[in-house]
Amino acid sequence: MYKLTFVLLLISILCVGLNRMLVFQNHSRLQMQERLESPERVDLAHCLRLINIGNVKIVDVRSKAKFDMGHITLAISLPITSYRETLDPLIPELNAAHAVIIYDDGGLSESLKTYAKMLKARGVKGIVIYEGGFTEWYRAGLPIEK
Repeated sequence: MYKLTFVLLLISILCVGLNRMLVFQNHSRLQMQERLESPERVDLAHCLRLINIGNVKIVDVRSKAKFDMGHITLAISLPITSYRETLDPLIPELNAAHAVIIYDDGGLSESLKTYAKMLKARGVKGIVIYEGGFTEWYRAGLPIEK
C-alpha cells in the first residue's frame, strides 16, 4: 500500500516537473522567435563598427526636407511617408549589403520598428536600427552631408 502511494506520488512529481520543463521550453522558443523577428537595435559604437567593416547601406527614414538639411554621410533617403514609390527599385541594392542601418532623428519610435519589419517582409536581410539616430550622430561630430 505504501509502495503504491509512493510510486503514484513519484509519478505525479515527475509529471509536474515535465510539464514545467515543457512550458519553460516553449517560452524560451517564443522568446527566441521574437528576437529573430525583430531587428537588432544598435548604439553608436556598434553602428560605427558595421560601417568600418564595409558593404553597409545606411537608410534615413526621416522626411526628405530633414534629409536635405543634413544626413549621415552616404545615407540614402527612404522616408517613411513615401517608401512605396522609392523602395522597390532599391531592394536589390539593400539585399547586396552586409547590413542595412536604418535611422531617424533618434530614439526608438514605433514607426521605425514598423519600417524595419516592412523591409524584412520585402526580403531585406541584415537590418539594424541605429537608436541614436541623426541627433546623436551630429552631436558626436561625425561626418554629415547636406
